Amino acid sequence: MKQFIRTKLTIQLFIKSVAVGLRFYRDRQPDFFKDSIETEQFTLMLNNIFDAVNQKFPKEGIKQNSHDLEVLNEGKQWLDSWKSNYDDSNITADEFLTQQTAEGLRVTVQSYIDITLYLLDKCNFSYVLTSKLNQDYLEKFFGVIRQIAGPNDHPSTPTFLQLYRMLNVYSLLKPPKSGHCKVDEENKSILDIIDLKELMNDTSVRKEKVKKLKQKIDILIEEGDEDPEDIFLEHDYLYKKHCF
Repeated sequence: MKQFIRTKLTIQLFIKSVAVGLRFYRDRQPDFFKDSIETEQFTLMLNNIFDAVNQKFPKEGIKQNSHDLEVLNEGKQWLDSWKSNYDDSNITADEFLTQQTAEGLRVTVQSYIDITLYLLDKCNFSYVLTSKLNQDYLEKFFGVIRQIAGPNDHPSTPTFLQLYRMLNVYSLLKPPKSGHCKVDEENKSILDIIDLKELMNDTSVRKEKVKKLKQKIDILIEEGDEDPEDIFLEHDYLYKKHCF
């Protein structure tokens, strides 16, 4: 069984309240928490870096001479100093990050600095929302592709293109989640992501069904004389009780 890290929960270890808690208990039990100063500093540094790279609203956006830029530069210097101490054998491997983690953090922080300065200096941006500089949507898209592909962990290029076209059709025919309209539960779109997954896993009849489906969609696009719902109702592999 595959297990995935919940990033949101993991990051909660490195928030300001944890650092404050360490300081609080160290003041009251100095002997037990005597070695927690470095952990407190480490937690605060990561908390500040996470905040700097997750600005979501214009009021928080990074501008020229912003404090967040100072935080990122301090974070980079902190990581470089930590790495130098490890290279000079001043600390052991157990007192340092793994090479992959250290390099990943340094590249990430430096990339945020470079992109932010480029957008502010060269592109005349008023501010930069660093939370937008991520690949979440790309990862979600490929996650959907892998989900539809089922047991096929390494889909070929033609398979990927086929899945991509199916997702395009699905995005056009699925009912809206919000807006000035109400979904009719009895007549809403019956094309579901589960149906696409079943279609891709049914290798025996997949090619013929896909061919017929493409022909129907072509007619819909070129002539516009058929209802999209009629097309998918005609294919029994898309007719599921759970869709109604």
